Amino acid sequence: MKAICIKLFDLIVGLALFYSGMIHLGNPYFFLESVARYGLVGIYATPMVSTAVIVSSLVIGSGLILGWFPVATRILAAIIFMTFIVAQSYAILSGLQIGCGCFGVETESVGFFTFFRSACLEFFVVFGLYFDLKNSKQSSEVTHVVA
Repeated sequence: MKAICIKLFDLIVGLALFYSGMIHLGNPYFFLESVARYGLVGIYATPMVSTAVIVSSLVIGSGLILGWFPVATRILAAIIFMTFIVAQSYAILSGLQIGCGCFGVETESVGFFTFFRSACLEFFVVFGLYFDLKNSKQSSEVTHVVA
């Protein structure tokens, strides 16, 4: 049952990241503007950051969907979602009234819903990581006993 949940969570998170990456790839200048509106990186770093997020979303999303390097992919997904959570927390606490920029051109403003969505996706990733690491520890203990 855990394995099915983990695969389902990987699929949900992977599809969300891949979809977001494809939408941003179709309109990279809008996403560049979305990143700039958060005000967390300088004007010269914004193009690099927005490009890195788009490429990372596509690669990590593909990895989760296809099951490539599951532990490494989940670690990267946890990092990217933690970054989204920090950025959205900053926007909420600073009182910024800006669009999320999460899934392309939209009117969805940063707020509780966008924060909660990112937190849920982060939970799905951490859930899978927890069981990966737990199973890894148990298999290494068996190896030590056998050796």
